[in-house]
Amino acid sequence: MGSRGRIPRTAKEEARRGNPRRQKRSENAQPNALDGDHLAEKPIETVTPAKPDWLSKDASAHWDRLLPIMLAADMVRAVDGDLLAEYCEELSIAIRCRKVLKTKGATIRHANGAQMPRPEVKQGRDAWKHALKMASELGLTPRARKTMSISITAAEPQSDQTSRKKAILGRRQAGEVAELVAARKRRANAQ
Repeated sequence: MGSRGRIPRTAKEEARRGNPRRQKRSENAQPNALDGDHLAEKPIETVTPAKPDWLSKDASAHWDRLLPIMLAADMVRAVDGDLLAEYCEELSIAIRCRKVLKTKGATIRHANGAQMPRPEVKQGRDAWKHALKMASELGLTPRARKTMSISITAAEPQSDQTSRKKAILGRRQAGEVAELVAARKRRANAQ
């Protein structure tokens, strides 16, 4: 079951909004994980996760389709590789079950003559349920992207780094984007 209620505001959003009702706020509030301020001091390595060799042919095709999109949106790290692989595998199982149900029907006749649902009905339903949970964890659902402030654009120019960062960072100000781009250039020149 997913989280209920409104999506919590980040500390930056709360500060920008102010305190119109003069409500008491905790003095020792922990930084919100959605802010990302606690991550700004540590450099984040962007390493492409390796495709596992145990992926089925269909899951491998899903991996090849999803990984470039997720890398372009800066949504995946090397540690996310197993989760992405499992998501691709569950997705391929669910689609395979749907294809069987489409060709053979949703029911089978038991030896005693009674009709019963095919095993693929439950397998497919469970695979879709697991795939949806993993998609949410990976930021592949609209709600997860909104919570993470991620924007995936269909056709983005690879040469224009500033507009790419604006698309990825979503609600951040243009000045912050320019600072991030300048910091990356300085780090690249220092190496």
